[in-house]
Amino acid sequence: MTLTAPPGKLKEYLDAWKPGWEDLGDPRRPLQQPVWVLTISNHEAAVPGNQVHPFKADHHIHIVVGNLPYQDLYASLSSWKGGRMIQRIYNRWGILHYILTQDKGRHALDILGHVPALLCPPLCSDNLELYERKILAERAWDKSQRSKKAVNTRWAKQRQQGPPVEPNL
Repeated sequence: MTLTAPPGKLKEYLDAWKPGWEDLGDPRRPLQQPVWVLTISNHEAAVPGNQVHPFKADHHIHIVVGNLPYQDLYASLSSWKGGRMIQRIYNRWGILHYILTQDKGRHALDILGHVPALLCPPLCSDNLELYERKILAERAWDKSQRSKKAVNTRWAKQRQQGPPVEPNL
């Protein structure tokens, strides 16, 4: 989702906004609670030589939210005073790349790891690291299952062919 505020009002709007995501789900089960990543950006800041004050120019906020039903997402935006746009995401890695680089695949703004359009480091939910670990564990398990299947297929072929024949010397 993208949130906007009039020039000079972003900090005021952020301070007043209370989405309440931390109250959703069971705190004893953090993987069942919403997970999010937030960036504050201004594309004018990416132009060399431009000096942009973090809260006085025309900025926008990108937030990628997961594990949150649409009705709760809409309810959480009711206290945001500025503009808002919600978009369903189908390519989670693509949108994460975009909000973290503010570039649509050209990497033109990524200069030695510094992204001038981002006005501060990305902010994220406390449970993001748990989600990352879960995804990595699932990928490792999937890879091990694929490896097992490949080995079993190879051995099945060898069993069908019978034992190797010794050359006559």
